[in-house]
Amino acid sequence: MKQIIIIVITLFYALIQLDAQNLDRLDKDNGFRKFILGSSFDIFKNELQPFKQVNPAFNSYRYAGEDSTLRDIAGVHPFEIHLLFDTTNSLISVALFCFMTNDGKAFEKKSQQMFEAVKKWFTDLYGSDYSVVQTDISDGILWETEKVELSVRMCYDKQMTWRQIVVSITKNRLCKK
Repeated sequence: MKQIIIIVITLFYALIQLDAQNLDRLDKDNGFRKFILGSSFDIFKNELQPFKQVNPAFNSYRYAGEDSTLRDIAGVHPFEIHLLFDTTNSLISVALFCFMTNDGKAFEKKSQQMFEAVKKWFTDLYGSDYSVVQTDISDGILWETEKVELSVRMCYDKQMTWRQIVVSITKNRLCKK
């Protein structure tokens, strides 16, 4: 009996360590694919289309580059990619959006399956040490580290005419302001 208890405790400790390593990976990745937080605007400037500036502290852009692999997560696509830079032209946030409208063909089930696939993709990378986040118009999960905040959400209207999968990776200092 003692051996079983020791094995269970050891497995539990190993799982905790694995989640900690996964969160370390999130800090190490520090972004999404080629979009590394802290990168200079100059790296991406030829692939960006500016949005109208709403806040003078930030400049936001739509990624218009040719690399279509960046717009695919777990077979779900196309994702629209938006980048946010601070006044020093340093990348502080990456947001990916996949918008779906209700086509009447098992829309809710298909969109939920797509959302679950995206959540699983990120959970496989960063583990299960996340918080569940729910509001009236979205459900999702959130990882937080010293450097990065990553959220994966499904946003929707109450009539279920549309749904949107939103993945955002943000410098954690920005999230705390």
